[in-house]
Amino acid sequence: MYSRTRAQAFGPEVKRRIMLGTYVLSAGYYDAYYLKAQQARTLILRDYDQAFAHVDVVAIADEPDAGGAHR
Repeated sequence: MYSRTRAQAFGPEVKRRIMLGTYVLSAGYYDAYYLKAQQARTLILRDYDQAFAHVDVVAIADEPDAGGAHR
């Protein structure tokens, strides 16, 4: 039952990503992909920690052309 409902819940793209992730972690690509992603994540977290050490809020635009004409 579990595998049947899981198969129905995920679309083809999600299934592809799950399979690729499983392959990457099991086929010796740990250092090349997963470890590099974890290192990048750590660097991003450090940047945010440093930013919030000096301020309470970080405000960024949520659109690439903030203030532009609406279409």
